[in-house]
Amino acid sequence: MKIEMLRLIIVFLCLFVCRYIQAKETQKLPIEGQVVDYMAKPVEGAQIAVYEQADRNHEATANMIAPIVKTDRQGHFALQADVPTQYGTFIVARKKGLALAWDVLYNSRNAKKGHFLLVLEKACTVTGIVVDPTGKTISGAKVQALPKTSYMSRLSQSPILAPKEWFTTATDSQGRFQFNQFAADVSCDFWVKASRFSSTYKFTTQRMSGCGFEVWRSDIRLVLPQEGDIKGRVVAAETGSPIGGVELIIQADREREDILNRYCTRTIIADANGVFECAGLAEGKHKIELATPENETAQWYAKPVEVNVVIGRTSENVRAILEKCELIECTIRENSSKQPLAGMRVSAYGETGRAKSVTDETGTAKLRVPPGEYQAYAEGKGYIAWRVNEPVIVKAGETTNLDILLDKSPMMKGSVVDADDGRPAKDVSVAVHPFGDHVYTDEEGKFVARYDEKRAGQDLFVMARDLDRSFAALVRTKEFEKPVELILGPALTVKGKITDPNGIGIPAARVSLCFHYTNCLSQMGTELLTDSQGYFIFNAIPPVNNDFDYRVSVHAAGFGPKEYERISIEGEPGTTANLQTIQLTPADVSISGIVVDANGLPAARVPIFLNGADGSDQPDKSTATNEDGRFAINRICKGPLRLQANFRSSPGGEGFLHAQGGDKDVKIILGQKGAHQAHMSLIGKLLPELKGYGIDLSPAEIDGKIILVCIFDMQQRPSRHCITQLAKQAAKLKAKGVIVVAVQASKMDQSALNQWVKKYKIPFPVGIIKSDDEKTRFTWGVKSLPWLILTDQKHIV
Repeated sequence: MKIEMLRLIIVFLCLFVCRYIQAKETQKLPIEGQVVDYMAKPVEGAQIAVYEQADRNHEATANMIAPIVKTDRQGHFALQADVPTQYGTFIVARKKGLALAWDVLYNSRNAKKGHFLLVLEKACTVTGIVVDPTGKTISGAKVQALPKTSYMSRLSQSPILAPKEWFTTATDSQGRFQFNQFAADVSCDFWVKASRFSSTYKFTTQRMSGCGFEVWRSDIRLVLPQEGDIKGRVVAAETGSPIGGVELIIQADREREDILNRYCTRTIIADANGVFECAGLAEGKHKIELATPENETAQWYAKPVEVNVVIGRTSENVRAILEKCELIECTIRENSSKQPLAGMRVSAYGETGRAKSVTDETGTAKLRVPPGEYQAYAEGKGYIAWRVNEPVIVKAGETTNLDILLDKSPMMKGSVVDADDGRPAKDVSVAVHPFGDHVYTDEEGKFVARYDEKRAGQDLFVMARDLDRSFAALVRTKEFEKPVELILGPALTVKGKITDPNGIGIPAARVSLCFHYTNCLSQMGTELLTDSQGYFIFNAIPPVNNDFDYRVSVHAAGFGPKEYERISIEGEPGTTANLQTIQLTPADVSISGIVVDANGLPAARVPIFLNGADGSDQPDKSTATNEDGRFAINRICKGPLRLQANFRSSPGGEGFLHAQGGDKDVKIILGQKGAHQAHMSLIGKLLPELKGYGIDLSPAEIDGKIILVCIFDMQQRPSRHCITQLAKQAAKLKAKGVIVVAVQASKMDQSALNQWVKKYKIPFPVGIIKSDDEKTRFTWGVKSLPWLILTDQKHIV
């Protein structure tokens, strides 16, 4: 049930992001909040920065959208930010000696203010070294960390880009770099720029943005690649004549799993003769594309050009061929009034090209694309997204006209008044459940809130909350077009405590409350933080009834989470409801192992995802295997878990393994499902029988003798080497009363094994595991091959 609820939340967020990312329409947004440390104590003098993240020509960029401010004695801060889009707005806090904290502003589809609670955890250290292609260390290289956290799932895929100077350092004389400002649940990508290299190179552990170098690592080695150059010309497709002044972008063209030699997108401009040059590109494949112009309509289109860079050489005669684009002229109007709509985003996508634009004051947007078949889309703030039903056919030499009518997003209007005197209640939070807006009432107590008509069902709940007085109102309505009146009255105050298994309160834990109705979950509002003793209080909570209930989620650094736990809130309005204590499991163990393919070969740079199993509260974690197929995941809980390696559509397929927090040397096999069995040790136990493996030693032969068993795999070089070395020492061992035997650990042809034994003159008995080799190796306590087992004269290991 918990997993299904989580899926619903994820689906909702995805739909929200896709539907409500708005055109750049800057608005002044009040942002306020508080910064505390890991003991829930206010942090004075913490710096607060707000930035907007955007994409420009396949590269993420960051723009500061408010002046940096500092917190007061109580850790509070307030500022005004020029917010273009809520989803791309991040806030970052730092204070020397503590780890940085960050969050993202997308908690409401129509927020009139932003509220943040930022926790500065204990700071950890991550170190590494930068070297050139020969292995020589590079001093003075600029290293920018791009941190991301697994602490809160809504941030796990979002590397933090700004303020850049907060995340940048330089390598010392030994080529080493160090960062001391990240929390234990953070991993980092790195961007490196060295003076002898033309590109800024990107380093990560896997192409998935949730993966990176964990802060506990001290073995990070960033190798800058050898470079070559390219030179080419921009020409017109029809005439072949050069075209000058064209802006191009160059980026690494790698296979999906290849993370080597990636770099920040390079931008170049062709000269008057159409000639372009780009020096200092990594060896291998690259892709040249036409840059997307900002705030203007594209005049040309060019198919991506692949070029192979060779070390120390200039790849010449590269041709970027430009084709004249045809015009799609879109007119967007409001459906009911037929008035033109400005600021609407319109886009066209097809196999031959793509383009996007924003409508002007006349509701017009112009797109240029090559001739072909396209899907067209339009969306904007306050309107339902539109998609054309039939493909748009763009013909050579013709202008294609699109007349688009957008329907307004369904709006629910209403007012909030006080029960005592009937006066309008201003600046009161109003939420439409499920999947509606969180808004605030104006000076007259009125509000307008969007709701999702398709997901609303037969009815909606409208909830008003005055947190300062712990007053609330809740109305269920089926008449969405009719104004709703909410009358504020006393509500419940809900008090609870978060503890560890010893009953000790957990400070600075994040607690959020969800409204649950017909398998739909929607947030009640801003999260709360527990105090220094682990207590939290929710004000203005309407009592539950048979129609809905509440769910609580808890996240605390260093502990497993609680996700959407059903809670019982009982009591009369105006009273305090005390919840049962919520206990979290410490995340104080790790898991490590290897991922192999179906042939037993290590799978390098494969993504791994960890989550709870059998109802356990494991933190969601992700990592990637190294070049040897090995991985380790720290800060997880004891108890059952499930590991997923790779994806179904990726080479080798996906592999699953059920295991326990704290397990070591687990093995995930791509394309298979399995369960890890903890290693068994034979130390102090009687050696198992050998007869079942084709080794027939009489009691007289082994009585009072030490036995040395070598479990090996003849198909592996280390095993073969071990057996041949034992063969050379067999006579000396026998003289000391040691009987040597060997057991082939995996299935193979008996005759092939016999031939190998005969060829290398192995002087001791060699058997073979004939069936269920995995189970047998587990019974014998084998961790790796070759594996040696030594007994005493009584055959005790």
